[in-house]
Amino acid sequence: MATTAPQGRKPAFVLSQPRTASNLFMKIFKSHPDVVPAEYPFLDVFFHGKEPQSSYTGPKVEEARTEFLKKTGVPKSYQEAFEKLEEDIRKAGEQNKVAFVKEHVLILLKPSVIDNNLETPRPPHVVPQLQPKDAVVRVSTNPTLLPDDLMLSVSPIFLIRHPALAFSSWYKTVRSVYDAGVDNPDFPVGATFQWTRILYDWYLNSSSELSSGSPETQCRKPTVIDADDTMSDRAVLERLCHQLQLDPEKLSFEWQATTTGLHPFLSSIQQSTGVDMSKLSKGVDIQQEFVKWEQEFGSHVAQRLKHFVELAMPDYEYLLAQRE
Repeated sequence: MATTAPQGRKPAFVLSQPRTASNLFMKIFKSHPDVVPAEYPFLDVFFHGKEPQSSYTGPKVEEARTEFLKKTGVPKSYQEAFEKLEEDIRKAGEQNKVAFVKEHVLILLKPSVIDNNLETPRPPHVVPQLQPKDAVVRVSTNPTLLPDDLMLSVSPIFLIRHPALAFSSWYKTVRSVYDAGVDNPDFPVGATFQWTRILYDWYLNSSSELSSGSPETQCRKPTVIDADDTMSDRAVLERLCHQLQLDPEKLSFEWQATTTGLHPFLSSIQQSTGVDMSKLSKGVDIQQEFVKWEQEFGSHVAQRLKHFVELAMPDYEYLLAQRE
């Protein structure tokens, strides 16, 4: 069953990379009365499902996998997660609300897209297969595992952040959650913006190809929002609201902190009470950050982080230039 937009209001698809202030972005939007959040629909199956795409191992990972497999009523494969996502979008449309889907681009990509663009190959992964329940063939020419009709039925919103801040934060998370480091074969998958650029360019090409089509099939140029925009420029978020036909007055910039049930990926936003302006990237200097990394993490980690940051800067600057 193909996804259709509710009465002209397309679902929003927030496409991020780790540590790009995506949880803050969702926190601002998800309490809006016309928004139905659908966060990380493929995250659990990416790490622990029937076709795991992550190479992270260790006691913490195995513990999380065991807990996941005990759960009932949750998707255990990409196919099941995809079916639930389409159902969530459909239900939001029936309520005349905007589904706000958020997922990291790396979790959605075809494994071949990732493996063809890495400096060092990863261990092989089982390729998830999405099979339609009916006789309709759903083509996927885009870089993700999801069909084109779904990807073109949403309003894509790409979140980016200065690599020096995003990647050092990603390293801290990987070290804490997975007991892993910069030499793990999966670390570079999260320390790049090339996946974001690849998918952004697919959307850009699609919008050009469909510009002469009917309003229902037209794909608007994707939106790019830097983490600094999320933190400090409400005008950017207000413009996005108008594009999505949402009332910007109903966004939330303050909230109650959570003190229990903290999630390792979400603990910063859960314990916050509003936007933390100290995390802005204005004035960030890569060499100065490198000195800080040497002091905090040691020379080897600092050198590897600097390498990934320098590799990512052209993609980041390209995407940054696409902001409206």
